[in-house]
Amino acid sequence: MEYFLGLLLIVAVVILVVLVRRGVHIRKISSHVEAIGGRVISVRQRVPMTRTAKGMTYFDFQYELNGEIKEGKVRFWGITPPEWEL
Repeated sequence: MEYFLGLLLIVAVVILVVLVRRGVHIRKISSHVEAIGGRVISVRQRVPMTRTAKGMTYFDFQYELNGEIKEGKVRFWGITPPEWEL
C-alpha cells in the first residue's frame, strides 16, 4: 500500500511540473509577442517525432501585428534561450 501511495505522489508531482512549465512557456510567448507590439491569438504545443529532439518543447502560435494575422514558432530546450521564428 505504501508503494502505491509513493508512486501516486510521484505521478502527481510530474503532472504538476509539466503543467507549470507549459504555463510558463505560454506566458513567455505572450510577453515576447506583446514586446513587438502584437497580440497572441492562439498557442498550440507540438510534440517532436524525432529522437534528437529529446527534452525540446515546440509551440506554434498565431498572433496579430498591425491588423495582420501571422504565424510563429518557438522551441524551448532546457537552459538554452528559446529559438524564435516570427
